[in-house]
Amino acid sequence: MIANAFFRSGQIEAWGRGIEKMTDSCKEWSRPEPFYRIRTNEVMIGFNTESGIVENIVDGIAEKNDLSEIQKNILKLMQANPKISAKTIANEVGIAPRNVQTHIQSLKATGKVERHGSAKGGRWVVSL
Repeated sequence: MIANAFFRSGQIEAWGRGIEKMTDSCKEWSRPEPFYRIRTNEVMIGFNTESGIVENIVDGIAEKNDLSEIQKNILKLMQANPKISAKTIANEVGIAPRNVQTHIQSLKATGKVERHGSAKGGRWVVSL
């Protein structure tokens, strides 16, 4: 019933196409296809990632734009989890939430990060 409500509201376009769309997107971006683990009561879909990509890209930006270590860490966290909150970032980085806000404003001003959506339901988009 929940899926039907999402379908009727236009939030999903068709049922049963998610895995196909994820596989196609991986191919389009030249990434490894997802893997599947099927158990009695569950199906898990996973993605193989290159762990060094985020660090290498963010470090490359830092060299060009003189980002601080804190800002590099904030970008890494945002890329790893686009829905991360400023409070969680503060806990991970080890600084006060208001200082995180200051760094985020600086990153926004330089075009390195944007916020899409609301404060609670939105996501971070890191521009590299």
